Amino acid sequence: AQVLPGGAAGAGALVSLAGIGGLVGAPVGGFGVDRVGARATAVVSGLVGGTALSAVPAALSIEDPAVPFSALIILWSTAVAAQAPALQALAQRLAPPGGEAEALAL
Repeated sequence: AQVLPGGAAGAGALVSLAGIGGLVGAPVGGFGVDRVGARATAVVSGLVGGTALSAVPAALSIEDPAVPFSALIILWSTAVAAQAPALQALAQRLAPPGGEAEALAL
């Protein structure tokens, strides 16, 4: 059976680092929304996150996958967190008048 790099301790550390990536990504996404707009931030962060996640199988296929696999997961989690403020801003902007709260709930 194939095991992810680092075993249980490595998995726990990676989940913690992914959480830190989220703490970094959300403010970066908010900054992006303020500077370049919600749509551009959502698209770029989605492309970065999708590319990182798509590269995970390649990272796991190399001889020592721990560092590239971990870097991709952290990059993915940061990009996903950066996308959240952009999607919230888009939901607010595209919602019909009076439907902003409902748009956020969806």
